[in-house]
Amino acid sequence: MRTIDDLRGQISSHVDDKERQVQQALRESEKRYRGLIQNSGLGILLTRVGGGRLFINNALVRLLGYESPEELYDMPSYQLVAPHDREKAARYLKAASGFIAETVEQYECDFVRKDGSILPLHVIIRKILWDGEDVIQRTFVDLSERRQAERARHQSEEMLGAIIDHSPSLIYLKDIDSRILLINKAYEKHYDIVQEDARGHQESQWLGQEDIESLKESDQTIIFSGVPLEREFEHTNSNGSTYFMQSVKFPVRDAAGDIVGIGGITTDVTERKRAEQTLVQNSALLQTTLDHMAEGISVYDSSLNLIAYNQIFVDLYKFSPGFVRLGLPYEKIARHLAETGYYGAGDVEEQVRERVERAQLATRRQFERTGEDGKTIAVWRNPLPGGGFVNTYTDVSDRRQAEEELRHSKEQAELANRTKSEFLANMSHELRTPLNAIIGFSDMIEGQTHGPVGSLKYIEYGKDINRSGLHLLELINDILDLSKIEAGKIDLYEDTIDVFKLVKSCLGLVRERAKTGGIDLKLDMADDLAPLFVDERRVKQILINLLSNAIKFTPAGGEVGIGIWSRPDTGYVFQVSDTGIGIAPDAITLALTPFKQIDGALNRKFEGTGLGLPLTKSLVEMHGGSLTLKSAIGIGTTVTACFPVERIVLDAATGT
Repeated sequence: MRTIDDLRGQISSHVDDKERQVQQALRESEKRYRGLIQNSGLGILLTRVGGGRLFINNALVRLLGYESPEELYDMPSYQLVAPHDREKAARYLKAASGFIAETVEQYECDFVRKDGSILPLHVIIRKILWDGEDVIQRTFVDLSERRQAERARHQSEEMLGAIIDHSPSLIYLKDIDSRILLINKAYEKHYDIVQEDARGHQESQWLGQEDIESLKESDQTIIFSGVPLEREFEHTNSNGSTYFMQSVKFPVRDAAGDIVGIGGITTDVTERKRAEQTLVQNSALLQTTLDHMAEGISVYDSSLNLIAYNQIFVDLYKFSPGFVRLGLPYEKIARHLAETGYYGAGDVEEQVRERVERAQLATRRQFERTGEDGKTIAVWRNPLPGGGFVNTYTDVSDRRQAEEELRHSKEQAELANRTKSEFLANMSHELRTPLNAIIGFSDMIEGQTHGPVGSLKYIEYGKDINRSGLHLLELINDILDLSKIEAGKIDLYEDTIDVFKLVKSCLGLVRERAKTGGIDLKLDMADDLAPLFVDERRVKQILINLLSNAIKFTPAGGEVGIGIWSRPDTGYVFQVSDTGIGIAPDAITLALTPFKQIDGALNRKFEGTGLGLPLTKSLVEMHGGSLTLKSAIGIGTTVTACFPVERIVLDAATGT
């Protein structure tokens, strides 16, 4: 029979076996757990409740950028945690010491990797049993990608917010009950409401009754149909101003595709609408203007398409009805004209190509073309800003015919004038010979060459004959000289002359006449004037004509002056001035015209044919110079003859 001690021994042995089995199972479980955490993709750190690291898995070593766990075992905790999170990490670690079973805390903390970079980690902290000891387990999840995604999302939201708030369009987001979730700055400004006041409310609180009904209808349509809606409408705000708005509404869906709200973009198109209205009005006005122009017109854009024209353009080119229309390419117009023979004989394709190439240049040009019907059309082409051009067309057939007739008449008149001039030039000898005889015989009578004539009357008659003959010779010489100039039969015999001697000689010839008329002659010239390379006889004729005219039209007590100077910039100047009766400014051109006289009464009082000034002007111009006349009634006249710089002799030894 078993004793109690035997029974106790058996029980104790059984208990010891069970305990050994439990301990063995626990060791095997911890071994498996150790293997699991060692191979876990998450970083895991086991520390004693009182401090000291028990276990660091490979994943945590990699996360922190180290080579082996040994580098971390003896490293102070504060070196692994970023300075700004050290207090938080210590607080959670201390709290974990008092955790009971199943207690778990989580927090986020920035750690410092071996290279000094910051690593954001999500930390799960709990108390577990390890080798029969309570230890603190911290599991680390890398938050780098999530943080990066959050930053990207935040940046995207900031960018989207900036775009929305800086958009001139009104942008809003509503839930399915039409309550405002979001509005942008343009919406706030337009409706004079801020987002805080608008959020959670329907737009009916700040819109007019007519707008509300339309708004509800469009919202419901979008929610039930799921189709975006576009429309334009007029809106009158609180101060009575009317706007034209363009609205685009669209359904907002969640990830499952269900409609959870309504988005909208409303643009103020008032300016565009008004511009369109103005454009319509201006287009009508432009077309009316084009249709009332006397010229044909066609306008082409940068792509050489017709954008405007009038009926005269159609009529001038006899286009068939319906051919010309807006948008018609220039190439088709050119082809039509080429095929109908308007450009004349030649290859149609070549004619079209040439005209299209010229049109593409869009340069300013003017040309004329005469069609087979004899009609001449003048075309003016002007480029437009930004490309394209405008053509204007004028039927100049009548004008060209009139110009041709005028040209023919002018040629006939010029021929007659040349014939007259040539005739007078050829009559020089025949006219001068008898006059010289008259003057010669009268000289003989006056001088009683062959003895006394017996009566003083004969002497008086002889003087009259002589005076009349001289005057007639002077007039005829002027006529003949002017005619020779017109016929191109006067030659200049140029040489270097002493201007001082020439002027003194001219003054000597007119001094007696001036003295008889009670006129004071004055001379203003330097003693060192350079010589002049001219025809001495013609220059003398110029000065005598100017001085004689001045004396003739200056009353007694008046003054006639002649000034001479030369400068390298102005040339050689002869200036004759008087204090005579003067000429009206509007009659100066007449005074310089051959055979024209200013006043018949003056002509009867002062003899002359009106050839003096025109002849003088022609002689000056033959030397390459110019003659100008300034005058005023009752004040006097100044005539300036200017010879070019090239005629000044700088060195008398070498000439000009």
